[in-house]
Amino acid sequence: MGQQHFRVKRFTTPQVVSVLQVASLSSAVPIDFRNAAGGFFEVDDQDTNMTTITWYTLSGAEGATRVAANTDAGVAITQTVANDKSYAIPAALYRTAYLIPINNNTGTIRVDLKS
Repeated sequence: MGQQHFRVKRFTTPQVVSVLQVASLSSAVPIDFRNAAGGFFEVDDQDTNMTTITWYTLSGAEGATRVAANTDAGVAITQTVANDKSYAIPAALYRTAYLIPINNNTGTIRVDLKS
């Protein structure tokens, strides 16, 4: 018998996410990343003032603190962004349950998570 090959079906889950400033971190709605295997986001074409996304995480435990996401070397995970462009969600974030994008200005991103 020949070797069987199975295709894994991958799906994307699109969502619109409000990006807030760090002063509003406690009211930011997290992106559920628990079942994701990566993803992309696009900065809305009207958000010309968004320049840097700083990623925060939330463990999902009740009452958990929202903390800045850092690399293994302790460096904050940030991305320089521009309107009407898309970016990969950094691979260093793939181990977190919830993601929170924070920016220097409020705005909107469109997120596609791969499951």
